[in-house]
Parts: sequence; C-alpha cells; structure tokens
Amino acid sequence: MEARDYESLLDEVRSEEREGFTIDNDSAADWALRKIAAARTERDRLKAHFAIQEEIADRRVEEAEQRFMPMLEQYFEQVPRHETKTKASYALPSGKLVRKMQGPEYVRDDEKLLAWLKKIGKTGYIKITERPAWGDFKPYTKVVGDRVADSNGEIVDGVQVVERAQVFDVEVNCT
Repeated sequence: MEARDYESLLDEVRSEEREGFTIDNDSAADWALRKIAAARTERDRLKAHFAIQEEIADRRVEEAEQRFMPMLEQYFEQVPRHETKTKASYALPSGKLVRKMQGPEYVRDDEKLLAWLKKIGKTGYIKITERPAWGDFKPYTKVVGDRVADSNGEIVDGVQVVERAQVFDVEVNCT
C-alpha cells in the first residue's frame, strides 16, 4: 500500500466518522477490523522501508568516518590546539576536532575484591543489599480491598493494591 493509498484509507475512515458511522453489526465490525489490519500492514511496511533507509544512512556515515577520521586526527596533530587537563580541541568553522583524555578503566573481579576487603577488615566498603523476594512471597497472599493479606489473614505492611483499567484491543488476522 503506497502512502497515498494509506491517506485515502484515512480519508475514508474520517468520512465515515463525519457521516455518523457506527458499528452495530458483525459486518460493520469486520469492516473496521479490516481497516485496522490495512493500517497496521501499511505501518509495518513503512517501518521496514525506513529501517532499510536508516541502515543505508548509517553505513554511509560509517564509511565517511572511516575515511576521514584518520586524516582529521593526523591534521589535528599538526595544528595548535587548546588543551586542558581533560581534552584538547581545535575549532573550525564547521565544527571542532576534539581529543578527550580518558581516565583509566578498572577491571574488577568483585569476588576477589570482596574477599580482600573482608580479609583486611574494610567491611565499611562492602554493600549489603536486602530486598523482599516478592515473587516468592506473592503466592501466599490475597487481595483484601486495596491491601494485601498473608496466608494468616494479617495485612502486609508496605504493599498497596492499585486496580488498573481493563485494556481493549483487537487482533486482526486478515491482511
């Protein structure tokens, strides 16, 4: 379905709305489902089309960067740069060449580090995280109004029940 076909589909739906169209029988409901299916099909087609276009654009950017970045970096080495502790830069009319000084990367083995901190008595640098195992506890509860009670009927502190609105959707199997 071309974009103009999609627009004509929308125009048809808008026209039906203006004329007071209502769904009052299976035929009208099925027609509405087909219109939704057509709109979803068109959306999916356009998404696929633009995903391909995005891939092409990304590839072009990547190729341009691979070609020009090494040359720009080589040029950057030859010009007087403004330097600070964290970066060096050179301004041009269309942008800026920048080299950022990065701090070191720390590759940690948390188990070994944890054992070492315990061994030397630096437990103040150890985090202990406690969390309720709600998924394990929930089967032993029941809803009482807007609260939760455990299997003994005792109201559970710290849990509130918030009702959510029902969701209506359609499943279309015609395209």
